[in-house]
Amino acid sequence: MGEINRFFDRPVYLADGPNSVCEISDAADAIEFLEEWPPELRDTASEVALRVCRRAHDGLIPTAAARNAIEGFARMAGILEDEAVTVSVPASYDNNDENDGNCVRIPSFSAV
Repeated sequence: MGEINRFFDRPVYLADGPNSVCEISDAADAIEFLEEWPPELRDTASEVALRVCRRAHDGLIPTAAARNAIEGFARMAGILEDEAVTVSVPASYDNNDENDGNCVRIPSFSAV
């Protein structure tokens, strides 16, 4: 029997501060993000999303359920980013060591 593909069919992008976007590509990424969600902001939506993502990570439910859960949570929390506004950053981009896993600090750009 082959390995189960636990990656989402397409990533979910979440705002993680004013200049940071996180790419969530699987249940493990989602679990990490949700576990780091500030305690004072945790609610039923974040707790349900975390439970769903853990179950998907353990192979108990489809990976698509985890993607739907993190996307729904992000939408309710107002942190869901449109894929069209994401920025590709080269792998060599250092950004003063401020990168945190799949989160990238995006420098502010001003119109010239």
